[in-house]
Amino acid sequence: MGTKSVGLRRLHAATAAGLGMVAGVIAAVAAQRGTLDAINRRLERLEEQAGNQQRANLAMQQRQHWELLSKAIDDPELAEVLDYFEAAGGAPMGTPCAGVAAGCRTGGA
Repeated sequence: MGTKSVGLRRLHAATAAGLGMVAGVIAAVAAQRGTLDAINRRLERLEEQAGNQQRANLAMQQRQHWELLSKAIDDPELAEVLDYFEAAGGAPMGTPCAGVAAGCRTGGA
């Protein structure tokens, strides 16, 4: 009986050590998971902010383009530049059509 008792104690000790290691691994994985979730949330916020900034930049570019186009329509000296702009391919994507502006220039002058 004495040898069985020693063997069982060793088995219990080995089992307890194994369970302790498993618990440590689970705790480490849980801590890393929380860190990864926080990093993922931060990345999503940054991507959203970048998209908002791109839309704001495009809106500003379109607004400035429209202002310059309006000045060119109103100023006969800039009409030559507007004609060159139209000949070069017109308005960039997402901006008002230069042909409409040319019609406004000839109709208003």
